[in-house]
Amino acid sequence: MSDDPPATPPTWLLLSLQAPPPGEEILLVEAMRRVGARAVEREGSRYEAILPPPRDLDSLLRETEAVIRASTSLRDPRISYRWQSPAAWAAEWGRTLESRRVGRRIVVAGKGSEPPSDEGDVLISLVPGVGFGTAEHGSTRGCLRLLEETILPGDRIADVGAGSGILAITAALLGASRVLALEMDPHACAAARLNVEENGVGDRVELREAEVRPGTLDREGLFDGIVANLQSSILLPLVPGLSRAISPGKWLIASGIFRGERSQVIAVGRESDLHLELESVEDGWWTARFRRSELPVETPRARS
Repeated sequence: MSDDPPATPPTWLLLSLQAPPPGEEILLVEAMRRVGARAVEREGSRYEAILPPPRDLDSLLRETEAVIRASTSLRDPRISYRWQSPAAWAAEWGRTLESRRVGRRIVVAGKGSEPPSDEGDVLISLVPGVGFGTAEHGSTRGCLRLLEETILPGDRIADVGAGSGILAITAALLGASRVLALEMDPHACAAARLNVEENGVGDRVELREAEVRPGTLDREGLFDGIVANLQSSILLPLVPGLSRAISPGKWLIASGIFRGERSQVIAVGRESDLHLELESVEDGWWTARFRRSELPVETPRARS
C-alpha cells in the first residue's frame, strides 16, 4: 500500500485495529479519539477508525500504537490502513448502520431506510457522514434516553460538542423550541447540517462551528437544559461555565465519561451548583443528569 493518499479525489485514512479484550472496548475508542479519529466502528473481530489524511503517516501510526498500548492491555494492535474516498466511506457507513430503538419512543435509522415504528415514535434519520454520534455508541444512547425523559415543550437547549447532530435533532423533535448546537470539527459540522436538514428541524436548530470554552455560553442567555457528550478531560473545565448558562432549577445531561470517572465528575458538578439526579451505565459509559439549584447559591461574606 502507498504511504501517500491520492491527490484527488479527497481521501480519508481508514485504520483497522485488533479488537481489545472484553471490557476494554471503550478504552480503545477513546484512544482513537485522542489521535484524531472522526468515527470508530466495530467490524467483526476488528475495529475501524477514520481519520483525516495526516501530514506524516509513519508518525501517526507510531503514535496510534503507543496510545493503544498505554490505554489498553493490547501489546500488538496489528494496525493496517487503507485510503478511502468520502463517498465510499458514506456508502459503507450507510450499509452498516442498523435501525435501533432507544428508550420508549426514539428510533434511529440511516437515511432511506424504513424501520418499524409505532404511532408516537420519534424517528431520527441520519445521513451517512463523518462524526461521532450514532445510536451505536453507549454514551449517545444514554443521552437519548435522558433527553426523552427530560425535554419539555418549548425548552431552550444547548448541545455542546454536537458531532453528527443527533442529540440536537432529538431535542427539537421532542419539543424544544430552540437548540444551539456547537461543534468545532468542520467535517462533523458538515454532516450535522445534512442531518438537521434531513430531519426537518432547521427552523429550531442553530448549528455553529465553534470551539466551546468556559465562557462561550455567557452571552447566549439562560438555557433550560444543556447536553454535553464529551470526554471528561474536555468536559470538566467547561462545567462552571455550563452551570452559569443553565436557569435555576434546570438541568445538564453529561456523558462520554468512563464509569470510573463518575466520582470526579460529581464532585466538579457539586462545586458548580449542579447536583446528581439520575444516572445510568451502558457498555462502560456513564451518563448522568444534573440539576442546578432552584435558587442561586450565595457566596458567604467575609466577617469584618
